[in-house]
Amino acid sequence: MSRKEQWSEGEDKILSSTVQQFISKNKTKKAAFLEVSDKLGRTEAACAYRWNKVLKEKQLQKNEQPQDVLHEDSPKLSIEKCIVFLENLKDSANDREIKKLQIEKDNLLLEQKRLKTKLKNLKEKEIKMKQMLAILKEAEELNFNTNKISKSVH
Repeated sequence: MSRKEQWSEGEDKILSSTVQQFISKNKTKKAAFLEVSDKLGRTEAACAYRWNKVLKEKQLQKNEQPQDVLHEDSPKLSIEKCIVFLENLKDSANDREIKKLQIEKDNLLLEQKRLKTKLKNLKEKEIKMKQMLAILKEAEELNFNTNKISKSVH
């Protein structure tokens, strides 16, 4: 491909309409530059440069937004809207985290209640076991004393 210096108005129109067409079909600008480069006999890089540094700038100067900067059907964004969106996103993330922590807290409280009940039951069993041990010791002592008396009688 030989080097071409000047861009004609017709070449600019072909480049611009092809890029706009590709963008509207959600295709890449790179694919548009490749197609236009074949049509115009220019390099892909030259087409990309012309679009990005000249044609897009001309559209901006005319107060027209190029389609790849802002689609006609897309809402205009402002810094304030972005901040509100991000704050809402943060709040919703915080709400999810709070809900998750609340569920975890509830589960821990249930586990604590279960363990307290288990501890109470174990303490009651310990008291009963101590009572039974005391009874057994008393019975053993009585048995020992009974044996002593019966040996002394014989």
